[in-house]
Amino acid sequence: MDIKQITSQEDLRFLLQRQSDLFHQISSLNEQELTVRSLLEKTVELISKGWIYPNVMSIEFRLNGESFTNQEFTKSDWYIKASSPIKAEDELELFIYCKKDRVFLEEEKKLAQVVVQTIASKTDRVLSRIEVEEEQKMLDKAYKLAHIGTWEYDMINDELYWSDVTKEVHGFGPDYDPDVESTIQLFKEGYNRDTFAKAANDAIEKEIPFDVELKIVSGQGDERWIRATGEPEYDDEGVCLRFYGISQNVTDRRQAEEDLEH
Repeated sequence: MDIKQITSQEDLRFLLQRQSDLFHQISSLNEQELTVRSLLEKTVELISKGWIYPNVMSIEFRLNGESFTNQEFTKSDWYIKASSPIKAEDELELFIYCKKDRVFLEEEKKLAQVVVQTIASKTDRVLSRIEVEEEQKMLDKAYKLAHIGTWEYDMINDELYWSDVTKEVHGFGPDYDPDVESTIQLFKEGYNRDTFAKAANDAIEKEIPFDVELKIVSGQGDERWIRATGEPEYDDEGVCLRFYGISQNVTDRRQAEEDLEH
């Protein structure tokens, strides 16, 4: 169907429905699973197949001097251009070229602008996610070098997570599956176990973070000094949602301090 062949409201409704379906497909792209490149490439593919008159259209995204196009890409003098900023310094541009002279519908121009704004927002979230992931990798590397493990306890679902370093700190292998009860039992019976239990309870009941150094009997059967910190997180109604913190083996330092005292 050519633009000149739109002779009825039914034809127009068909084209607008096609555009609506295309926008739904683009909106459904999951930026949490994509890189910037794969996001733009998938969007180009969707537009190439779903735009009005796909057989005569060429699609191009431009970002940071790089171009993302469909396979049979050809520039022409007849095109729509739409753009949207990403963060503070970048701009995403969308070009929709037609291989022959035609008049673009106003609905097409509006859709192009909505599409580029949607993809710019998704791109921004991809970049933010990657930035957070890189920061987390650097933090994990720093923790590993310092032999500091991280842990998190989901109070709602009763799920306890230990990083591999935390498992190592407590004398377990990477396949160990921790739980709250067995973790409490690791602390040496008496003062150490009671102190940890009170610190955890105060964090839940009184919103008091804890930072303690106590003895445990590790998964390998030896006694170790462990520094354990915990920070509670609450919802707006004051319900404790989760704990998170670190675990560090400080046995060498504590033994050195004890030797110095002797």
